[in-house]
Amino acid sequence: MNRYLKRFMCASLFYLGLAAVFGILNSFTDTGYIGTYALTHFNLLGFMSMMLFGIGYFLLPRLNRTVIRHPGWVPVHFWLANTSLIGMVLFRALQVSTGEGIYSLLFLLSALGQVVSIFIFISNIWATLVKPTVPQASRAVAVKTGEAQQPTWHRRKENHSRVTDRQVTNCLSPQRR
Repeated sequence: MNRYLKRFMCASLFYLGLAAVFGILNSFTDTGYIGTYALTHFNLLGFMSMMLFGIGYFLLPRLNRTVIRHPGWVPVHFWLANTSLIGMVLFRALQVSTGEGIYSLLFLLSALGQVVSIFIFISNIWATLVKPTVPQASRAVAVKTGEAQQPTWHRRKENHSRVTDRQVTNCLSPQRR
C-alpha cells in the first residue's frame, strides 16, 4: 500500500514539472488552446489531484483510526488516473490539430477513465470513513472479541476486576507452606 501512496506523490511532482514546462512554453511561444489545455490539466488533475489522492489515502484512514477498506482498488486507481490523464491531454491535442474523429472517441474514453478513477477514490475513502454499525444483538459478541469499543465506565470497572495470569497460576498451583 505504501508503495502506491509514494507513487501518487511522485506522479504529482512529475505533473508539476510538466505543468511548469508548459507554463514556460505558453509564456514564450504561441501554443494556443493545446498548450493551455495541457497546462491546466497537468496542474489540476495531475499535480493537485494526485497529491490529494496520496495524502487522502495516507491521512484520512489514520484520522479515522482504521485502514483503507478496499486496498486492492488503490493500484487500479493509480494506473487508471495516470493513463487517462495522459490520454486526455494527448488525444485532445491530436483531435484539435488533425480533426480526426477517432481522437475524439479516444479522448472521450480517456475522460471517462478519469471520471471512473475519481469515483474509485471517492467510494474507497467513503467506505473507509463510514464506521460499520454494530447491531444490538451482536454488540455483546463484538465487545468480547474487541471489535467494538466499550463505554468508559465499563472499561474502568473491568480494569479493577481484571485477574492477571499470575493470579490464575497461583490459584491453580498447590500452595506452599
